[in-house]
Amino acid sequence: MTDRNPYDQLSSALLTESGLNMQAVFALDQLPLSIKESIRSKVPELGSGGSLLLVGNGGPFFWRYLNKRKRPLIDPVDRVAVQLVNQYVSAQWPQANARFLYPGKQVPDLQHLGKLAGWHHDSPLKIGINPTWGLWFAYRALVVLDNELPVTSRVLSGSPCDSCVGKPCIQSCPANALEPGEDYLKRCGQYRVQAASSCKSTCLARLACPVQVRSRYDQSQIHFHYTHSLEHIR
Repeated sequence: MTDRNPYDQLSSALLTESGLNMQAVFALDQLPLSIKESIRSKVPELGSGGSLLLVGNGGPFFWRYLNKRKRPLIDPVDRVAVQLVNQYVSAQWPQANARFLYPGKQVPDLQHLGKLAGWHHDSPLKIGINPTWGLWFAYRALVVLDNELPVTSRVLSGSPCDSCVGKPCIQSCPANALEPGEDYLKRCGQYRVQAASSCKSTCLARLACPVQVRSRYDQSQIHFHYTHSLEHIR
């Protein structure tokens, strides 16, 4: 993987070796009020206290794990992530009642939690960036537990975008979606569905980012995610 991954905080061989190599644990009562109320509204049976486990993948390693399985991508990415995290939680905290908030229909603000964990700095692409994985990480599971777990430390780092001179991501976007304005998603989506679009199964702006190129997803993973997202745009 990388030389050092400060986001791999639970020392779990199961999670790390499967590529779910980003973990953070929060105490529910220490979270900002907006997040705490959002979570408690979704899990009204939760009493005082409780913990939140956030799990993500950095780099291409989770995808490579998926492709080594005997039933590779017939299993959706989310399903495998849930299986692995549930296996970890059940072994680590067998007495805890655990509930997955993500994947799910009513998801708290993952990017806000990513910022609290130190995973996420804002980028022109409106997705998170950090010095270890660049733009190549994703949230895979969010679990609320009714017991109090040891809280992990926030990873402290600066944003790679602050020292990026040319901003090649902005210049490389054929839809000009990263230019100032609030309709970036509309501009991106309108371009992607065009017959001659260069971004049907990729994102040229994301590929242009010079941060952690070696952590970039494999081409097959990029194609999978962007083809899947295009189906939701159409």
